[in-house]
Amino acid sequence: MYQAVATSAGARAVQDLGFTLVSATPELLSGIEGSVRQPHQVDPLRALLRRGVPGWFALKDGAFAGHAFLAFARHERERFGGVWLYPGEMAITQLFVAPAFRGGGLGGALHVQLVANAVRDYASTTNIAWTADYNIASQRMLARHGCTRIGTIDRWLFWHRPLLSTYRGQPPRR
Repeated sequence: MYQAVATSAGARAVQDLGFTLVSATPELLSGIEGSVRQPHQVDPLRALLRRGVPGWFALKDGAFAGHAFLAFARHERERFGGVWLYPGEMAITQLFVAPAFRGGGLGGALHVQLVANAVRDYASTTNIAWTADYNIASQRMLARHGCTRIGTIDRWLFWHRPLLSTYRGQPPRR
């Protein structure tokens, strides 16, 4: 059985590393376009904001350090990045840490904090994640946070972690 409780430590994981977490806005996205992220990398983030998917920027001394967006299914299944999320499922998508800040735990802290927020604010029970098959750092981070690889589509690896469960053993199949 797995459990992720929205503790104050989980809800402050990014701040505890010395970063400031601010809600993503179109203006902030425009500020990183062309410098830290290329336009083709920012356009999907804009689309997520237009769709109502909340996102956050991590800042260190006013400099961009990373971002993450929290997708979740509200009342019926919804498609995000080629993956169907069902009610109660969430996914931290577009998790990115700027090269200057990699290796310091920011990606894991973003993951921990957004999972805590999803459990507390949206009653999420399952975390679905996907990452490229060549992104070993992302795969290690997901495994450290209790995710289990459940499949591959093309070059994308899919991971699963039940967050709150009353059943034992494997999660029920969809």
